[in-house]
Amino acid sequence: MGKLSSLITSTVLVMVAMANAAILNYEEALTKSIMFFEGQRSGKLPPSQRIRWRKDSGLQDGSDLNIDMVGGYYDAGDNVKFHFPMAFTTTMLAWSVIEFGEKMDSELQNALEAVRWGSDYFLKATRNIDSIVAQIGESIADHGCWERPEDMDTPRKTYVLSKERPGSDVSGEIAAALAASSIVFQGQLTDLARSQTDYILGNNPLGISYMVGYGDKFPQKIHHRGSTLPDLDVHPQHIQCGEGYEFFKLTTPNPNILTGAVVGGPADDDSFLDSQYNISQSEPTTYINAPFVGVLAYFSKAMPKKIRKIMY
Repeated sequence: MGKLSSLITSTVLVMVAMANAAILNYEEALTKSIMFFEGQRSGKLPPSQRIRWRKDSGLQDGSDLNIDMVGGYYDAGDNVKFHFPMAFTTTMLAWSVIEFGEKMDSELQNALEAVRWGSDYFLKATRNIDSIVAQIGESIADHGCWERPEDMDTPRKTYVLSKERPGSDVSGEIAAALAASSIVFQGQLTDLARSQTDYILGNNPLGISYMVGYGDKFPQKIHHRGSTLPDLDVHPQHIQCGEGYEFFKLTTPNPNILTGAVVGGPADDDSFLDSQYNISQSEPTTYINAPFVGVLAYFSKAMPKKIRKIMY
C-alpha cells in the first residue's frame, strides 16, 4: 500500500501541476502585453485602437518649432515624450518581432503596428539631416500636474539635438531603433540609422570618433579609473584611495586604452574637451555601448564584401 499510495500521490501532484499550468494563458498575456502600447500612444489615434478610453492627445507637438512631432509613445505614467526610452522600447519591440514574430500568430499584425508607431515617429524626429528631436514636453512642469494626456496644458517644448547641442546616447538609441525597424519592414530607414552611426564613428564636424580605439582620432583621456591608472604588470604595488589622483591629474594620454568604449560625446557648441575632468563628455558607460552593438552588427553585414575587404 505504501508504494501504491506514493504513486497515487505523485499522480495527483502531477495533475495539479498540469492544471495550474493550464490556468496560465500565455496567448492572452501576449495579446494584452501588446495592447498596452496602444494605451501609451500619443497623437491621432487610428480606427484600429483597441483601448477605447484613450483619445487623441498631443496634436500640437512640435508646433513651437513649426515641425510635426505628433505621435510616438508616452514611456510611462506621465505625459512627456522622452525619446531615449521611447527609442529603446521601439528597438526591443522590433527585435521581439524579428526573433519571435512567427510565433505571434494573430498578434503579429498588432506587434507590427506597435513597432511602426514608434519608427514612424522617429522618422519625423530625424527628418532634418543636421538635427534630431530628443524630447517633447517639460518634465518638471509635467510631473507637477496630474492630468490626462487629452487634457494636458503644460508646456510642450521641443528639445532638439544639433551640432551645437549634440547627444550621442540618444542618437545611438534612435539609430538602433531605426535599424531594427528597418529589418522588420525592410524599408528606407537604414540610411537614417547609418547617418547617426557614422556621426558617432567620426563623420562629424570635429572628425573625431567617439569610440575609443576606432579611427585615427579618438578620446585619449577618458574618465575611467582603470584606464587612467597603470596596470598591475607595470605597477604591481597597491595604490591607496587618494594616491590614484596623482595619476588622474596627469595631462598625458591614459596609459590603458579601453578599446570600444563610446563616451558621452561633444558639448553643446559641438566642441569636445578631451579630459578626464570632463565627466559628462568623456565617461563611457555600458548603456551607451549596449544598443550600439546590434546597430554595428547590422551595418557590418549590410556593407558589400568587396568594400569590407578594402577597409579591413
